[in-house]
Amino acid sequence: MFKVRIVGKSNEKEARLSEEELQGFVSKFVIDQAKTMGHAKTTVLQGKESYHWHLQYLPQGDDKDCQS
Repeated sequence: MFKVRIVGKSNEKEARLSEEELQGFVSKFVIDQAKTMGHAKTTVLQGKESYHWHLQYLPQGDDKDCQS
């Protein structure tokens, strides 16, 4: 699972995506880098807009949003 923050010129969004969902948007290299390093950044161009993707890898069983 990946925590993704997408920053555009006038907006910002956050989401959690699986590796399969993420593959439709960023390259396998970026996904592998996030898995290895724990995080990665890339820029995605869509038309005339550019979006900065900040990926944080969340290993299975690591859910920091849950409180015990």
